[in-house]
Amino acid sequence: MARQARGEYLDPKQVQVVHGIQRCVRQAYLCDEDDQTSGRFWQGRFKAVPLLDEVSLLACAAYVDLNPVRAALAELPELSDYTGAKDRIDDLHERARPRGSKKRGLIASAL
Repeated sequence: MARQARGEYLDPKQVQVVHGIQRCVRQAYLCDEDDQTSGRFWQGRFKAVPLLDEVSLLACAAYVDLNPVRAALAELPELSDYTGAKDRIDDLHERARPRGSKKRGLIASAL
């Protein structure tokens, strides 16, 4: 059984998790070798860009909101889950609904 530094034994499930992490790290190194690159596995893929004005902030928000559409996960921004665009569109629909009217479910609105 594997041992921790303080002399405690690892649970078999913990050993599986450690082996899984080691496999992922090894895979990252192998991908770097295949691509003939060095450095961290994700180096060059992600970068930080300062959003110094409102135009760049809106451009970044549009990029993030349209990403599910570009990835073909949704046909329209308002149909994509977990995006700010859907939240804003739903909020506009909620505000446009007359007060006192109840929100109908999908089955009720289809009838």
